[in-house]
Amino acid sequence: MKKSKKNYFIMILIGLTLLFVIEKMIQSPKTEESITYFPIDTTSPFKAVNTSISLLNKNKSNQFSIQWRVSSNLLKNTYLRQDIGLLYANGRLKGKMGKWKQNTNQLVQEDTINGKGSLYLDAITYHYAEIHYQDDSIMSSQDMSKDEIYIIDSSYGPLRTFRIPSSKEEADWKKVLDQATAQELKNSWGK
Repeated sequence: MKKSKKNYFIMILIGLTLLFVIEKMIQSPKTEESITYFPIDTTSPFKAVNTSISLLNKNKSNQFSIQWRVSSNLLKNTYLRQDIGLLYANGRLKGKMGKWKQNTNQLVQEDTINGKGSLYLDAITYHYAEIHYQDDSIMSSQDMSKDEIYIIDSSYGPLRTFRIPSSKEEADWKKVLDQATAQELKNSWGK
């Protein structure tokens, strides 16, 4: 009998503790801002933004080099400029770029990436400017740019590239590489 009273008492104590914890969570949810949003200044748009991928050359070991370039330009210098770019090869992250600089209007980044085989490359860049004004207000300017290219490395012909298929063969290669990319993404998301 003493054992069942003790178990009953413990269960009541656990229940009260849970009610207390839940009540405290509901009454005072504490959130902490991790990203500060500055309103868009429509009077300070980007003059130009660009992300480009281009084939540089093919070397002896059937590898090739790709130039990946990110650039942006505002009409005026801003307190902070930042460009963040991601490059994917057949759905897998192949490279990343991130550069920030104060008191400038222009950023340029370049990288050379090596590749092998047929690939679908796509790159996306987020361009950001933080603008501080005399009245202590802070605003921002934001834009995005992207590029994509198909590189075909086939034993039936020379290495070639295209963005939009211009022949049945290129359309077939596009379909194969798009399916391989979709499968890679599906597998990755499944994990």
